[in-house]
Amino acid sequence: MKIKYEFAISEVAGETVAVSVGAEGRNMVIGLNNTALVLWKLLTEGADIDAMIAAMLENFEGIDEENARADAEEFVRLLRDNDLLAE
Repeated sequence: MKIKYEFAISEVAGETVAVSVGAEGRNMVIGLNNTALVLWKLLTEGADIDAMIAAMLENFEGIDEENARADAEEFVRLLRDNDLLAE
């Protein structure tokens, strides 16, 4: 899986956002919390669910594999629903 369009990651008013820079005329600003930022970066390089889970387990204390999987799958679902993933 990979993020479909080109985005720039910026900090705006203390919030991390992904701003579209090449989204075929679609102007988008997407707010990213710490977890979403880690997953987003992986998806810009083409990651699978297992890589996303591993990154969450490595980067966030107190999360177990079951919750990491649920969070990764939900994030992927949201991106799919908004036509932001190339698979």
